[in-house]
Amino acid sequence: MFIRAKKIKGVEYGYKVKNSWTSKGSRQKSTKYLGKIVVLIKNETTAQQKPILQDLDFKTAVKDIIKLELLNHGFKEKKDKLEIADKDLIVDFQKVKVTHSKRPALIKINDGYFCDETLKKLLEYTPSAEKHEEQIGLELAELFINAGIKIDHEVFVEVFEKVFEVN
Repeated sequence: MFIRAKKIKGVEYGYKVKNSWTSKGSRQKSTKYLGKIVVLIKNETTAQQKPILQDLDFKTAVKDIIKLELLNHGFKEKKDKLEIADKDLIVDFQKVKVTHSKRPALIKINDGYFCDETLKKLLEYTPSAEKHEEQIGLELAELFINAGIKIDHEVFVEVFEKVFEVN
């Protein structure tokens, strides 16, 4: 599964695409409309911070990492701490939704797409028991990259260790 951007009348929209093999070769099929793509540019005046992850479970640690990345891109945290909003672009962690003007949306950020799909995959990640640590690390890194969430090495190691605390 990957996300493809399509430009329609000058506006970019995101679609979930699945590859399949046929006798004629590889074929791609759009399986789900994900929403309008909103491009974010990093706010260079915002000071980079490292999230404090000790004493947090995996899901809460991932939420904090995502919140910090979005705050570094100009978002503001709301009082209830469940949503981060920039005008009419909202990330709701409780509902696991990304919306723009109350419609599904994707946020193009750091060469990735942050949307309902990528948020859900990150928050609900649980490795299968038969996978090796290296495979689990690669899967987790790919989830962060696909969602456009930059994470430094030390923080990634902390999150990776939390995966095993759950299991």
